Amino acid sequence: MLHRMSEREITVRKIKNLRMVSVYEFTAAVQKPDERGPEAEPNPAGCTAMTVMYGDNEQITLSELDECFEELCEQVMNVYADTKNRDSVLMDAGTRALMDAGAAIRKDPLGGHYDPKAGTPIPEIPFDATMSKRFLPLAEYLVEELEGLFAREGRVKDRIVGWRGKGILQLHRGHMDTSHMVSTERFSDTNYRMFIAEYPDSGQSLKAEIKFDPARMDMVFAIDEIEFSGEMEFLFFEKHMDVRISVTQKGKEICFETQRFQPYPQEEFGEELRKLLPENIVPTVMYRLPWGMFYALKETTETSGKISRNDIWRTFLYPDAGYSETLSCTVVKNQTTQVMLRKNNLRMIRTKLPDGRYQTYFDDVGSGMTGHYRTAMAGKYFIS
Repeated sequence: MLHRMSEREITVRKIKNLRMVSVYEFTAAVQKPDERGPEAEPNPAGCTAMTVMYGDNEQITLSELDECFEELCEQVMNVYADTKNRDSVLMDAGTRALMDAGAAIRKDPLGGHYDPKAGTPIPEIPFDATMSKRFLPLAEYLVEELEGLFAREGRVKDRIVGWRGKGILQLHRGHMDTSHMVSTERFSDTNYRMFIAEYPDSGQSLKAEIKFDPARMDMVFAIDEIEFSGEMEFLFFEKHMDVRISVTQKGKEICFETQRFQPYPQEEFGEELRKLLPENIVPTVMYRLPWGMFYALKETTETSGKISRNDIWRTFLYPDAGYSETLSCTVVKNQTTQVMLRKNNLRMIRTKLPDGRYQTYFDDVGSGMTGHYRTAMAGKYFIS
């Protein structure tokens, strides 16, 4: 499908007859203002840039923070690959090593499983429709963990799934049953807020903020009426998962607990869950979180001469909801100069439909997304 191009992208797409290419790195570069948080720090890895001289006497310079940088890399790599006399293109040794390894750099991480023409901007099922099934198990886990601190040891008797993040937890403690409305809302791609009404007692409420990062998950919670607060950290490593829980009340620490979990046996990872993973991605390691959610990690490294390519796939899977979110990062680096030519980021959301098919969505993650995914697949839904 054609798309309307900016003047810069048209310029990039018309590049031919390369005369000089230089790939280099700025240090202490920062992200664009709209892509960094309020406490963002300079990027210690620096910022990759490319200068290209081509045609009669034309030149363009873009950095990875600029629009169309990935398209520039892609176009220059393609033109260079088609150049008969590559020695005629002026380059330093580091840049030439990157360009000569272009076949590895241009490799499609999903192996061409998705035809851009088959994508549609309209979903068959919206993400928010699965939110209750995704987060009610977490609400149940949080409540049952906190019950021990209130010396009541209540247990969730039942949970009722609602619509768009709404639901009910039915809690049984002693001879009494209570019902608590649970509401979850998303306020960014990776951040959620949860509200549990009338907990732990009438007139009180439990609030939590949940954040997902590529290698960790954090939850901060509070009950303002009784000056009660705490946080839970779930840290994912290659050989184990660490859980850290700390709770304070009225300024005094009342609980600090650490737990370590071993990887989940892959032979117990069912076929239904495997279908929620990206195609051809077999996890290196998986962890099952206490409320039933899974985290899967796949990392591969390939080398071609001085060039290395590192692919990392991290997936959060929600069995109860038939839903998964995958964050992928690809870095191609010259090991001699440490200059990175491309950093390719993907966010892929997969949902099981009522009829057994699967809906896959490619989110537009901004400047780190390659030209192919951004222009042909970002913002589209694919059914398989």
